[in-house]
Amino acid sequence: MNKIFWRRVLALFLFTGCSACESLEEKEDKYGKALPVIEQSFASKAMKKGDTWKIYLQASDPDGDMKTIIAYFKRGAGGGPTAVSHTQIKENDRREINGYLYWYPGSEVEGFPEMAMTIQIEDMAGHFSKPVSLPLRIQPSGSQELPPEGVFQEQELGPVMITLRPVSANAGS
Repeated sequence: MNKIFWRRVLALFLFTGCSACESLEEKEDKYGKALPVIEQSFASKAMKKGDTWKIYLQASDPDGDMKTIIAYFKRGAGGGPTAVSHTQIKENDRREINGYLYWYPGSEVEGFPEMAMTIQIEDMAGHFSKPVSLPLRIQPSGSQELPPEGVFQEQELGPVMITLRPVSANAGS
């Protein structure tokens, strides 16, 4: 049984090739050397519990090979990152994106009064854009700021799939 499993894994590997094994030079020959660029970003600096946060982005890549929007939070000043979310960029949008990601924090956001989401874009060659950091404060009431008029499209780019969980005092037990 074990031999059959490993033979199938080997056959699958040989059949599909190993794109992850390609060198940076091979990927750049295939996809190009240009880095993706986040040209503009916007998100309200505050939101109330229960809202969905919209993160607006304008980005481009001259090679037209943007692949993934990567997002993660940092907790307060100097805090470590949370889980990472990968949002795939649609094939038609790999040269330019203009729209918004959305994140629903769920009900357990009480322990996270201040944080910042960091966003980067990865292309098919493995290049990353410079990161942008967007601060967020969750408060009991109020409304979110709107993006500047005429800059961003109301096109949904996808969800940010991160669930924040409060760090308990007994986490090390």
